[in-house]
Amino acid sequence: MRKLIWLVAAVITVLLLVLYRFPRLLLPVPEPVRSGELTLPALRAPVKVYFDRYAVPHLYAGDEHDLFYAAGYLMASERLFQMDMINRAAQGRLAEMSAGLLSTDRYLRTWGFHHIGKQLAARLDPELRGLLEASCAGINYYINSHRDALPVEFRLAGHQPLEWDLSVVMAYGRLMGHELNQSWFPELIFGLILRTFGEQYARDLYPAYPDDKPFVVPPGSAPVSHLLEPLADVLSTAAEPLGGTGGLGGSNNWVVAGHRTVTGRPLLANDIHLGFTQPPKLYEMHLVGGRFNVRGLFFPGIPLAVLGHNEHIAWGFTNVMTDDIDFYEEEVNPDDPATYRYRDQWVPFEVRQEIISVSGGPPDTMLVRNTVHGVIISDLHPLARQEEQLIAMRWTGQEMTDEARGMLDLNLAHNWEDFTAAAALYAVPGQNVVYADRAGNIGWRPFVKLPLRREGSGLLVMPGASGEWDWQGFVPFDEMPFLFNPPAGYIATANNRTIGPEFPYYISAYWAPPARIERITELLAERERHSLESTMAIQTDLLSIQARELVPYLLAAHSPDPGGQSPSGHTAEALERLAAWDFVMGTESVPATIFNAWFGHLVAAIYRDEMDRAGDQVYDYYTRMAGYLPMRNIPRLLRQGASPWFDNLDTPQVETGDDCIRLALAAALADLEQSLGGRMSRWQWGRVHTLTHPHDLAKSGTLGRLLDAWLGLDVGPFPAAGANATVNPGHFKLSDPFQVTAGPSVRRVIDIGEWDNSLIVLPTGQSGHPFSPHYSDQAQLFVDGQYRRVDFTREAVLAGAVDSLVLKP
Repeated sequence: MRKLIWLVAAVITVLLLVLYRFPRLLLPVPEPVRSGELTLPALRAPVKVYFDRYAVPHLYAGDEHDLFYAAGYLMASERLFQMDMINRAAQGRLAEMSAGLLSTDRYLRTWGFHHIGKQLAARLDPELRGLLEASCAGINYYINSHRDALPVEFRLAGHQPLEWDLSVVMAYGRLMGHELNQSWFPELIFGLILRTFGEQYARDLYPAYPDDKPFVVPPGSAPVSHLLEPLADVLSTAAEPLGGTGGLGGSNNWVVAGHRTVTGRPLLANDIHLGFTQPPKLYEMHLVGGRFNVRGLFFPGIPLAVLGHNEHIAWGFTNVMTDDIDFYEEEVNPDDPATYRYRDQWVPFEVRQEIISVSGGPPDTMLVRNTVHGVIISDLHPLARQEEQLIAMRWTGQEMTDEARGMLDLNLAHNWEDFTAAAALYAVPGQNVVYADRAGNIGWRPFVKLPLRREGSGLLVMPGASGEWDWQGFVPFDEMPFLFNPPAGYIATANNRTIGPEFPYYISAYWAPPARIERITELLAERERHSLESTMAIQTDLLSIQARELVPYLLAAHSPDPGGQSPSGHTAEALERLAAWDFVMGTESVPATIFNAWFGHLVAAIYRDEMDRAGDQVYDYYTRMAGYLPMRNIPRLLRQGASPWFDNLDTPQVETGDDCIRLALAAALADLEQSLGGRMSRWQWGRVHTLTHPHDLAKSGTLGRLLDAWLGLDVGPFPAAGANATVNPGHFKLSDPFQVTAGPSVRRVIDIGEWDNSLIVLPTGQSGHPFSPHYSDQAQLFVDGQYRRVDFTREAVLAGAVDSLVLKP
């Protein structure tokens, strides 16, 4: 009997090990069909699809309906779980999966993405409506024909995918506008600091506010600082599951004219920086049929290339960093709380009811109130709903604009005039779009609508009752800046300020630090002529202008006074390494580790004591959500040499900037010694700065970690080069060093006219199926800074195809 028990135990153990090692035995999932034939009844004629070795589909269709229908079907076949999460976020239906996501749904319903999406969908012109409906029909046909063979995540999560419609497609565009917005959180912090500490503190916190411009604190208005901290808490925690970048997203793009390249043809480079996810944010596809021959990157579920090229032009995006949100205090009628004051009248709130289904519980019902300025965002916090002062949010994304038509026209553009017409339709999220065409032209236009404001900018929460602080429309398109064939022979943007004070309208204060654009233009200018190879080298460059600027301050602060003591021990060794550093953020660099640890502690040494007095979690909010602001402000404070922020309010003496620098280095070295050991030579940047591409299911606590260990949902970790201010970035939040959370969602270099020479790489792979060979087959290429060729002409597509599929009616 003992032998039998041991035998049974051994067999069970072996079976468990086999199932752990080969999970497909327990969870068989069919791979997406990429060869042979499939029948799709709604097609009018066969569609031929060629797949290259990385599973990029090239679709050839007889008409545009079939092209978009097949595109929807193929996107769903590879990315359905990701697309369902997008669908649920766009509609605010995440709590149907988990009751713990109810606060996120309330947040999403308050912003009203789906509500706006329904209105936008109703305004679509018939041509665009037909194309988008065809794509949604293709998605839904895949869903309904695979209800019994869904991706593994649906079986693990225990829910069915939602169908797609036009309102979801349009809401998704607004959801991306939310992810790329830079201003909604910092403005709450500025208001809190201004009311707590006064104008000088606010000036030194605000990025480069002009000395001659006043901070407007409306006379007689009731303070709202008691609302700002709880509201910031709701906004930051509810938004966390959406995978935002904490304001650290960005992008690089540039174009080089033919007279500055070795081939005589323009070159275009682009890498957009979004939060890392698994699968990646973008799906690569090539659509040929009717008027279309466009290859590029698509947001899964949207059948228009957001980045790409056709036979005539190429384009690339970076975030304008527009300040497209303002907050207003609304005064509630104490005698009738259903009304608020506006221009000496009591006006009724617009109210809509939202009913949220909750997994395992009763539905949650919420009322969303709107004023002439926008949604009452403070209703997200239960304590704020009873206040006489409420906070409304005005956002460009609430406007009825036509970005979808603009994207369609961009995909079909033949020349600069077509490109310009597409730009005029676009509002949010605001993008710097660089352009190049086969005729040799290069250019840039901002695709954005800029609010016209009183006093130029909307810095703080403003009074809503009088109407005097309302937006006065938008900057006319004809007055917007642009570049076309500039004498320098190149144009580059990197979320920087793109135009000087000669432009009379306020754009933003939330630019990225200038480090990336300085380095890009430095490298573009140092060669007379550029090639594909030199362009790739720029795109993967790791030298930190930020470190090059700040290390001299660090070294100077540790220079001994005459007769003073010199640094010793780890401090001396660290300073010696920093003094000899080339400022390259490579994975083997020890100075990179020391610098980034020091900078994080410097932020704390400068800001933490005051922010802790402003509120228990204000500093945590600032480091988690304020993104680039500390990186822009601290160099300015060190240059000006004095600031009230330098003084530690918790000590009797008055500290200087040098005191903060020394305190930060001591704290950083102590932290690194504790976590990495006493041998400084082992403090390589790649040991602490790592990249993991996170799958949504792997984020769900202990169960998620177990599923990841079993199924390999996450991709990584990889030692990661770069940092927050390098051209090739590895963004991490100051609140959570040094885990990489954002970076390039694609790298692409386009040889204009000789399209088959172009280069591209995704962060992981095309497929969202964890068992697919294309789930992570580009991950190592991406980490190593390598690329793969782009096939565009029919001859190159056929030569590079490894599979072909016929979709039949």
